[in-house]
Amino acid sequence: MPFVNLYAMEDDYVPGQRRMGAGAIIVISVLLSTAASVFAVRGLLEAGLLVPHAAVTQGPVTETRVPDVVGMAADAADELLSARKLRMVVQERRADERIAKDAILSQAPLAQSRVNAGSEVSVVVSSGASRKKVPMLAGQKLEEAKLALEQAGLLLGPISEADHGEPGTVTATVPIAGTDVEPGSPVAMTVATPKIEVPRVVGIHISKAREIIERAKLKVARFYATSASCIF
Repeated sequence: MPFVNLYAMEDDYVPGQRRMGAGAIIVISVLLSTAASVFAVRGLLEAGLLVPHAAVTQGPVTETRVPDVVGMAADAADELLSARKLRMVVQERRADERIAKDAILSQAPLAQSRVNAGSEVSVVVSSGASRKKVPMLAGQKLEEAKLALEQAGLLLGPISEADHGEPGTVTATVPIAGTDVEPGSPVAMTVATPKIEVPRVVGIHISKAREIIERAKLKVARFYATSASCIF
């Protein structure tokens, strides 16, 4: 029976050697790629084209509780928030009839919220009650003018008299009508003095004449008597 050399059936076979498998080829390719990448990175570093970033180490994040600052003066609220390691940011200023000027109207986050230290707390600050306009009072009776001031949220100031205009009516105000003032501000008024007719007392006895004059809300300035009549 003839002897058949099986090794001769494979091309390029070398006795004593085994052919390289596909897995080994892949491993070698990966190693070569990795080496090439290392050399490429090293070249970029040496050329100054690649700057390494230092590893950032962060400590534990601390939390704090947001205090209630609504109604507090803005300066005091800022100090309190700073003590809690929080930053106050004024979002806006808004008129309010109840909260005093420069006090906190609202806040966000709300009181008792837990936030990271260094967080912002947005607040709305009161600009005080909205300003009032002095109403038009000229030509009104004094009692009507007083009521108009009360309805406008203003107070009655000093009243002076004027010798012109319809008696008993307001002729002018200080500040003038239309002026913006703080709520509760006083408004001074000038009122025309009612004109009083001087009664005729010539020929009347002095005691009776004095009575008539005083009843007319006038005063006797001076007088002297003659035998003919009473002269004032």
